[in-house]
Amino acid sequence: MFCKILGVDTDHRTLTESANVASDDTPETPAVLLEQVKQHAADVVAEYFPNLPVEAIDWEVSHRAQRQAGVTKYDPATDAITITFTWAAYEHHDWE
Repeated sequence: MFCKILGVDTDHRTLTESANVASDDTPETPAVLLEQVKQHAADVVAEYFPNLPVEAIDWEVSHRAQRQAGVTKYDPATDAITITFTWAAYEHHDWE
């Protein structure tokens, strides 16, 4: 699910395989989820978008959003990119 938010088709492999994370290492806190998401994003960027400055992306977890799995915000004035994941969606759909 979260890989679709990043805009990458990974039908041939799971997020866990992509991030080299054991299936029993499922994030249980927002902080751990963000660390795994950042690592997965870095892996995807390195493979598919080598010129994208992934380290410049701000990552957040929302505990308020209920109707979306996540959102990407881009500020053209500053080139700031923020990707926010919804904790409720993660709890419902899990890492895979």
